[in-house]
Amino acid sequence: MKTQVLVSVAIISGLCAPVFSANAPMMPPAQALSSSKINRALVIGPGDSLTAPKNVSGALALIANVPPNVKAAEVEIFVDEKSVGTANARPYRVEIDTATLSAGEHIIKAVAKDDSAEQTWSASAKVNVGSASQSSNVHHAAKPVEPSVEPIVPAGSSEPVNRPGIPMEPNTTYTSDKHGFAINYPQGWSVKDETGKMGDKKSSDSLWLVIGMPPVVVNLHCKELASGTSAEVFARYNPYVQKWERRAVAGSPAFVTTDGKPELGRVVHRIIFIKNGCAWMANCIDTTGGDSNKTAKLLEDMLESIRPTGPQVKVVPVK
Repeated sequence: MKTQVLVSVAIISGLCAPVFSANAPMMPPAQALSSSKINRALVIGPGDSLTAPKNVSGALALIANVPPNVKAAEVEIFVDEKSVGTANARPYRVEIDTATLSAGEHIIKAVAKDDSAEQTWSASAKVNVGSASQSSNVHHAAKPVEPSVEPIVPAGSSEPVNRPGIPMEPNTTYTSDKHGFAINYPQGWSVKDETGKMGDKKSSDSLWLVIGMPPVVVNLHCKELASGTSAEVFARYNPYVQKWERRAVAGSPAFVTTDGKPELGRVVHRIIFIKNGCAWMANCIDTTGGDSNKTAKLLEDMLESIRPTGPQVKVVPVK
């Protein structure tokens, strides 16, 4: 890590927690699940997704991904301009049975309103409903249904992102000459260096990357530790990680945890590992509503690919 400043463990203690709270989207509160069997979830927002319809069938959970800065007293969800339900608390979830819809394409729209019933936000997504027989009995096919491999294009972007449910491989490389490292990430994802937006934290001795596109985004943060800081010492000064799973990631001691549930539309995987005198801190925000084990493996595979691109600069202790 190319840096000229030595940061004490006490500083990293105060910095680590905001990595997974202030900078990561808020986790939705727990919600009792209905007795109906949900085949999958559809996340609507934060922007429109109308370029490639998602194939759906059976019971479907519609979850509105309302931006955190939007005032929303309630969120109403529509199918083809017909209201199908209202939710007044995150994760703004409404369930429908797609067997009641005609086969073909439909527009799902979520509308947020404030306390005065004024619209404050909306987003739409396009879905493709199969035949009535497929919707009412998704297990009758003799041949297993393979997931679509067509890319989806988020609103405002020309870059494709892997469709939820499709394995994502870290096969493209991002290299930072400034910080002296490289990392692999899935093809089609974007990479933004948000280090300059870290507020009062010094960008000269920190790193903050945002990699990916909704519905899967990886945040990567790195901070230098005092010389000789071990995982045990790090845990002593950052006691919240003591409840996390301990194992090796990228050949180094790591702390690993996961929060959320796929059926609620948001899962966050968190990993901190100590390597080359630095604390590498990452979270993977998964709003696909699908198999979160795939994104957990993706995050770990990405972190396994981290490697230095040049000699490390000798750190000069702060006097």
